[in-house]
Amino acid sequence: MGNPLVSVCMITYNHEPYIKEAIEGVLNQKCSFQIELVIGEDCSTDNTRLICENYSKTNPIIKLLPSNKNLGIMPNFTRTLEACNGKYIAFCEGDDYWTNPNKLQKQIDFLEAHPEYSLCFHDYYEKKADRLSKRIINYPDSFNINEYARSLSGIQTLTVVCRNELNPIIPPSYVNKITGSYFIFLRLAEIGSFKYIKEAMATYRIHPGGVYSGKDIFTQGNMSLSNKQHMAQYMRTRSTSVYKIIKRTYVKNALYLTLYFFMRLSLKNMIHFGNLSFILGFSSLHLYYPFYYIYTKVKMR
Repeated sequence: MGNPLVSVCMITYNHEPYIKEAIEGVLNQKCSFQIELVIGEDCSTDNTRLICENYSKTNPIIKLLPSNKNLGIMPNFTRTLEACNGKYIAFCEGDDYWTNPNKLQKQIDFLEAHPEYSLCFHDYYEKKADRLSKRIINYPDSFNINEYARSLSGIQTLTVVCRNELNPIIPPSYVNKITGSYFIFLRLAEIGSFKYIKEAMATYRIHPGGVYSGKDIFTQGNMSLSNKQHMAQYMRTRSTSVYKIIKRTYVKNALYLTLYFFMRLSLKNMIHFGNLSFILGFSSLHLYYPFYYIYTKVKMR
């Protein structure tokens, strides 16, 4: 097999009930170009590795990266990304799956025709137990880094295809500071615009073992704020305007969580997120956002 045009980055750990569906979703892609599936298997304690090994024996496009010890999410994610040789990288974690066999072809056709774009993504479905719901992302058809910095969320990783032009993809000093892929998306936004395709072509699975979806609101909030904090610090010396936007996004998120727990009479958690809201300094949001939050909650009743 020659050099693939697209590398599919798949990290997996204890995904025995789901990994077959994830792999099949990639193998079922109908493409006019070569792809490779790079699986970072992080020393699972169930049969995940065995399933991956069986698939790799009969599918030469699969590059299996087993680990002799559990590395953790970001180190495993980083090593798997670094093993991707394609001009483009697509993502699908071992507990999610693609549903449209033309997904890659559609996204690559766009990126090949529009070199000014660094990333392409789309809508998706959420699956919780037997319930399936469509998630429509509230983004314009195309946008730049300033617009992305205003939310730093909404783009689900399994919907993304991006250019493999970052070196390193994740700077070594950030590997153990961040979780997930939003930091990578921010860096990609520095080198090109983003394209949004209004079509659901994949399914994001919500289950108790999910890296993010399986956590409670308190833990999710801490993960989200930590990511935004490090993204702001990364941009501080690179773009003052983007830094200010991310800071505002961070403070708004922290204040929302503060008031969320205030409304639920959870004093300890309220103080925790209230203190975090000042990590990047004071913002005008500290003065008026609490009043706005309470007003909207009262209005909805």
